[in-house]
Amino acid sequence: MTKYQQQRAWSDAHITAVADNLTAMYNVVPATKIIGEIRPADFKRDALEASDLYSTTLQNELGELRIGMRLRTVDNLGIGNRRNEFTIRWSTINGKTSEYHKIMSGWMKHFYYGFADGGTIYKSVLLDMDIFRRIMLSWTSPWPDKPADMPGTGPIPNSDGTKFLAFNLDEFSTTVLAKTA
Repeated sequence: MTKYQQQRAWSDAHITAVADNLTAMYNVVPATKIIGEIRPADFKRDALEASDLYSTTLQNELGELRIGMRLRTVDNLGIGNRRNEFTIRWSTINGKTSEYHKIMSGWMKHFYYGFADGGTIYKSVLLDMDIFRRIMLSWTSPWPDKPADMPGTGPIPNSDGTKFLAFNLDEFSTTVLAKTA
């Protein structure tokens, strides 16, 4: 099993709990029905569109609703300020387009970010990525040569050879934070 397959299997094991949270966050159909409405994305949507979940029933102004998802293990909640941050992959080891660049290109309407273990979500936020994009595009210096007061830290090396950016929720206005659960 590849690293991607291992990580995907771990995330998919939490999909019912994520769907329950998204039901509450979006205030839509009962949790028993949302699995049929919000689905895990196929590999193409995941790899090319930064979308881990999607819905053709719950549409936004651009068509189907694309939701990115990152789940971290619950033990990360107790490390530093990780409970109040979200991370986005900045670079890949194979040189393919990263999550950050896909987001900045317009993919992903919302970003579900949570801490999980054993099928339970312990803390999660839903971020409005249209607002995130507008804030990030308002800066003239792109990563990694960014001004000191621009939101985010990084690129930060990861153990798998990728790099990521870390953003503290306090660096953004509350408008980026769509919902919490």
